[in-house]
Amino acid sequence: MNTLFKYWNNRIKYRFISSNYEMDQVKNFLSDHNLSTDGIEKAITLTARQHDEIVGVISLQINNQIGLLKSFFVINKMRSKGIGNKLYKRIINHANIQGIRQLYLITETADDYFYRMGFRHLAKNETPEIVKYYYDFMAKCCECARVMHKALPLLWTYNPIK
Repeated sequence: MNTLFKYWNNRIKYRFISSNYEMDQVKNFLSDHNLSTDGIEKAITLTARQHDEIVGVISLQINNQIGLLKSFFVINKMRSKGIGNKLYKRIINHANIQGIRQLYLITETADDYFYRMGFRHLAKNETPEIVKYYYDFMAKCCECARVMHKALPLLWTYNPIK
């Protein structure tokens, strides 16, 4: 019984933020880890929590069937436990439901991780305007910022029987 309680008490809970209070928590979390909160209010944000404390976050900003992954971070002590993969898979599922076909991100350090997830580097002149705006912002902060892209497959189509 005690083992079951420990498991239940320590498990990670994933949820999309739904209130200003939760948004403030996410902003504080990102700021505490020296990450940008620019435009986070306009994005769909998913958190991973343990004991109601945020241990990971990922955001998706949507603009005309283009998705921009932002603010993807898991705290050091919780890495290599599958939390990042679960956050990523859940936000990708949400992107598919929303009809996103093109997914972009800007990274300074996680090229290898995203390459394993199917993303490829993209030249700035091949980048949509909405992503260029964020790229320019990131490039000012860090010269090593790079744009990556992934096409998402169409999972299903609706064809009503007539």
